[in-house]
Amino acid sequence: MHMTTPTTRLDVDQAEARIAWVSKARCREVDPDELFVRGAAQRSARLR
Repeated sequence: MHMTTPTTRLDVDQAEARIAWVSKARCREVDPDELFVRGAAQRSARLR
């Protein structure tokens, strides 16, 4: 028998906080591969 712990309010609050934080990420609408660059291209990748 597999036992799990019940979801606590703290877990829900943490999940909601993470979702809010992730939704504000500057890179959420950019191809992640575009962020792995070298040299001068790093500056423009950072500003996206």
